[in-house]
Amino acid sequence: MIVGNRSLFAVEFELDQEHGGIWLFGKMCYWIRGRRIGNYELGTSLRDVLFSMDTLVQDNGNRKHIELFGLNRSDLFLRLDGALFGYETSKYDDKAVLETWARFNIVLPVDIFDGWKIYLVDNMEVSRILFKNINEMEIQEEEFGIGLFDEVIFSTHQKLTILYNNAIKSHS
Repeated sequence: MIVGNRSLFAVEFELDQEHGGIWLFGKMCYWIRGRRIGNYELGTSLRDVLFSMDTLVQDNGNRKHIELFGLNRSDLFLRLDGALFGYETSKYDDKAVLETWARFNIVLPVDIFDGWKIYLVDNMEVSRILFKNINEMEIQEEEFGIGLFDEVIFSTHQKLTILYNNAIKSHS
């Protein structure tokens, strides 16, 4: 199932035929401007994806930051990455705590996204998404209308919740 538009931003997932009941084994990835992000073929527990998405949904509408948005691609990526993952913290530590910068981190902490870093920052009209695989040198960036990511994540979360609830019912 694809939620969203792969040429802008989408989430793709499918449940394995042998999905392990409430584990919901399946496949999942992001699509950013037609590029697949994440190891779709590896597969994962969609239940774990669902639980990890809770934080993304809670942060919907809360990724605006005009100062950060105005930074160039490299500075924005390095500032967020440094503040969140501990290097150059002397530069950003106080501000990182004050700004709760984790809200800009939109990669899910599941195995299919190992090696990926993905950040989203909004201004009043546009979302900037920056992403990089650790095996690549270049930081990628795309822009799209504000709220698109939030809408797709919310809808995906709802669909996965239905799958999970159905699995619980059939397991009982």
